Amino acid sequence: MQLHARSCTMHLSAKPPLPRQSLAAQPKISRCRVAQRLLSGYPYSHGRMTISRPRAAAAGGASADPYQVLGLKQGASYEQIQRAYNNLRREYQGNEEKLSQLESAHTSIMMSQLSMRLQGGAEVAKEVKYADRAVFFPWRPRVCVDEKKAILRNLIVAAVLAAWSLGFADTCFTQPMIVATGVAIAGNFVKQCVFFPTGGRYATDEEKKNVTRNLVRAAGLSLGSMFLGIFTFYTAPEYVGTLLGKTMPYWFYESQNVLLNMGSIIMNFVTVSFLR
Repeated sequence: MQLHARSCTMHLSAKPPLPRQSLAAQPKISRCRVAQRLLSGYPYSHGRMTISRPRAAAAGGASADPYQVLGLKQGASYEQIQRAYNNLRREYQGNEEKLSQLESAHTSIMMSQLSMRLQGGAEVAKEVKYADRAVFFPWRPRVCVDEKKAILRNLIVAAVLAAWSLGFADTCFTQPMIVATGVAIAGNFVKQCVFFPTGGRYATDEEKKNVTRNLVRAAGLSLGSMFLGIFTFYTAPEYVGTLLGKTMPYWFYESQNVLLNMGSIIMNFVTVSFLR
């Protein structure tokens, strides 16, 4: 009887177990906060879950200035970083140690720019700023200003073709337009290879595919520029004149080939020098 009373007393005095907190009641993880912790190099803990920074991003070349590894100065643009990175990748082919240092330096710079974007403390390149957003039209032309020497070279080529079209208008017909488009395809292909390298002796399967992709994109940009020049310099003025009931002057039809050539030359110069 005493044992029974004692067990009843113990049962009444025992506190009921606390209910486990449901998943819905747990505080939500801020993705921005997680990213900031990862970029700073420290693990982020939330309850039983711990997210650590990937070793690949922190390994190798931690003590060296990543910009010096790429041969650049602080504050280099995204285009300069990618150009130096791809050029050094081709130069270091077969040298695993150099390639490892290069990859670490490039990753460090990209992560640093992403960290600045999350903190909102500095302006970063669009390719990094909107890297986590969906691209609705990935094949659209993008602004990419070439180096001054390259722009000057493109200007000289365009000037020579324009002089050919103007000086020999009766005999050259639309040949300057065709030559301008062909030269633009070559220039755009070289420019695409800076951002999407095709590799060399040690090219990967993905880099081998870039040859076709870069060529198709270069041809698309150049042919599109040619048709845009034809439309802007000849088709559109004639169409507007027809809508307004106006007759175009005689020189307009007499200089048809010149207008077609100049439109293609100018538009292709703009595309090769300022787009990719």
